[in-house]
Amino acid sequence: MPTTDARAQAAILLAQVMQGKSLTGLLQSLDHPEKSFVQALCFGVLRHYFSLQWLLQQLLHKAPPKKDNDIVALLLIGLYQLQDETTKDHAAINETVSAVKALRKISYKGLTNAILRNFQRKKTTLLNDLAQQNAHYECPEWLIEQLKTDWPERWQNICEAQQKPPPMTLRVNLDKNSREEYLTLLKKRDIAANALACATAVELEKPRPVAKLPGFDDAAVSVQDQAGQFIPSLLKIKADMRILDACSAPGSKLAHFFETCSQASFTAVELDGQRAKRLQATVERHSIPAQVCIADASKPETWWDKQPFDIILVDAPCSATGVIRRHPDIKLLRRPEDIPQLAKTQLQILQALYPLLKPEGQLMYTTCSLLEEENDAVVANFLELEDKAQACELKLPIGQNTKHGWQILPSDHNCDGFYFCLIEPK
Repeated sequence: MPTTDARAQAAILLAQVMQGKSLTGLLQSLDHPEKSFVQALCFGVLRHYFSLQWLLQQLLHKAPPKKDNDIVALLLIGLYQLQDETTKDHAAINETVSAVKALRKISYKGLTNAILRNFQRKKTTLLNDLAQQNAHYECPEWLIEQLKTDWPERWQNICEAQQKPPPMTLRVNLDKNSREEYLTLLKKRDIAANALACATAVELEKPRPVAKLPGFDDAAVSVQDQAGQFIPSLLKIKADMRILDACSAPGSKLAHFFETCSQASFTAVELDGQRAKRLQATVERHSIPAQVCIADASKPETWWDKQPFDIILVDAPCSATGVIRRHPDIKLLRRPEDIPQLAKTQLQILQALYPLLKPEGQLMYTTCSLLEEENDAVVANFLELEDKAQACELKLPIGQNTKHGWQILPSDHNCDGFYFCLIEPK
């Protein structure tokens, strides 16, 4: 059985997320013998954070002070485990109460026990009441309202899809194996998998450590959601082309370009130094002869060699509202006032990079956002400013067209939310 200390550690991490820190960064620096269990608790609580908070509010007459946010987080863990069929009720209660001692806040032991046992008694009534609340959509109110505006017929499905753990989806390097050959390799390892709509995509029935995937070390396969794998098929990539991948980290799309046409010339730009390390690791694993620039994509004068590009990918920094199921802390970290600033940055990057395109070139603008303000609205503003540019019609086997591009939603074939717009000179 996982230790009491693991629950206490999860509560400490969750309290930091509640105060504005990224769970990804916290987990990267976590050294704990039961890290996988700690991570599972954190992800489970954050996926159901708003319903758990609502339940706690019904049971807790007075919230602890902010300095005791770790106790609030621990209570959320207890409530989460009391609804988790893999954890017996007595274990969920006893271990959560014991974790109060591990947090060195023994004065909360009685309160924790009372709250959890009260929920155990009232569970059916409380869950029935919860189903009538917006909290059961597991999104902040501002995001629910925005999804209602942007996707009036789909918003409920989007919210439900974002609560589920994501699949483990692989991109097969067709330069080394056909997808059918790779599926055969997986079958020989007793790894169940299915082919998806994208010609390079394979979905595992159960996630596996990458070290156990045949061909991973040799770059015969990579982990990447299906949505992003469609990008090369929408572009006219040829051997002698110069390709720019702006905002490139962690490098999945750059690697896919290289697998599609290894004879092209590649430049990758990434502003964040820590993310650039992940980009460099991808470049090295795939042996990509790319020029990697740690620089601001919106300031090409600091890194561009004055030679125009045939293809530019702008995978713009965004709200990441399409990948909440992978990063559920986004629901707590993102604020409505972030969206206009992100849209401003996205437009700045487009304006800065479009002049680097050849007259017959293609620029692909993508985000992992579901919000029109970051997608079609940014493109519309750009086209108003750049009257010699045009958005081209796109069609994919999944998703739906928008005014200027194409949108895949999290409720579409178990994909991440992803927006595409192809821009070309008129």
